[in-house]
Amino acid sequence: DTKPPPVNPRGPTAATPEEEVTVAPLMRRLGSSIVDAILLFAVFLVIAITGVLGDVWANMNFFEPDEVGQALVQGKLTVGLFAGFLLATVYSIVCHLALGRSLGKLLMGTEVVRSKDGGKPEASQFILRSLVSVVGSLFAGLAVFSPLLSAKSRGIHDVLSGTTVIRR
Repeated sequence: DTKPPPVNPRGPTAATPEEEVTVAPLMRRLGSSIVDAILLFAVFLVIAITGVLGDVWANMNFFEPDEVGQALVQGKLTVGLFAGFLLATVYSIVCHLALGRSLGKLLMGTEVVRSKDGGKPEASQFILRSLVSVVGSLFAGLAVFSPLLSAKSRGIHDVLSGTTVIRR
């Protein structure tokens, strides 16, 4: 059993050799999030159009702001919105447990590891990370923008779950 190299949050330096694993650049992580969002949106759109979420979603003109606003105020979109967040959470947990990354991270060449030693995170870390990420997205994109405020460019979901996204 070989121990993975330690994670250097600032990248290789004179004190940390090139072979150490480094944190993935912010734009690469953003790219993986965009790929995942497009994929999830496509799946959700198919579910909504086929009427699985009810007639409101199947017949809604989402390009008409007044119609969407009225449906939101009346609570007609609540079940669908909940289903969307549930879909995102399950997708994240399943992909990370199975692959150590989402499909977006796979395409962008990044992976989630434990911050302390660069090893594979425990299932509980993946679940916590996914829940905080999805819930954080509800609060003005907290999960998306928190890496911009962190000295080590880690999102709040990574900090709380003890994980880091690295480049592979």
